[in-house]
Amino acid sequence: MARFRFLIVLLLLSSPLAAQAGLRETDEPMDAPHLELRDEDGKVHRLESYRGRVLVVNFWASWCTPCVRELPSLNRLRKEFGDQPFEILGVNVAEPPNRLKRFLKRNPIDFPILYDRESEAFYAWNVKGLPTSFVIDREGRISYLVRGAMEWDNAETIGIIESLLGQQAEERST
Repeated sequence: MARFRFLIVLLLLSSPLAAQAGLRETDEPMDAPHLELRDEDGKVHRLESYRGRVLVVNFWASWCTPCVRELPSLNRLRKEFGDQPFEILGVNVAEPPNRLKRFLKRNPIDFPILYDRESEAFYAWNVKGLPTSFVIDREGRISYLVRGAMEWDNAETIGIIESLLGQQAEERST
């Protein structure tokens, strides 16, 4: 029953946020919370193992229409930066494994999908609704936040990712 209430609250919170989404820079970059989740194959993904890369952590669910709408643009963004130190981690929140497997067969996703079965990461990251995404810099700090769905492969977002990719190189040269 608690899981059902959790999903209802998420659904109610997700809908109004979708129309207002856009990258919002954090006032000051802060360390990203701990993240350690398994993917479909059981491989453990730890946030610290992505240090040195720009990372998008996207919290989503297959029943969330705005979440599903933004997945193709996340795939395109991943492809845009395929040869650079960039990754997207999709954190699927509280879905039964069989439902998610069926969804992924019909909707190919080009980045790792991690299973947050008990919503522990959802709460640790203070997610308020779905989708919610965090852009993490190469040092493991949250630099941008998005509450709601957006088109990820637009020129502004690509420019922000490029800037974050270049920051470490600039810092080393000075």
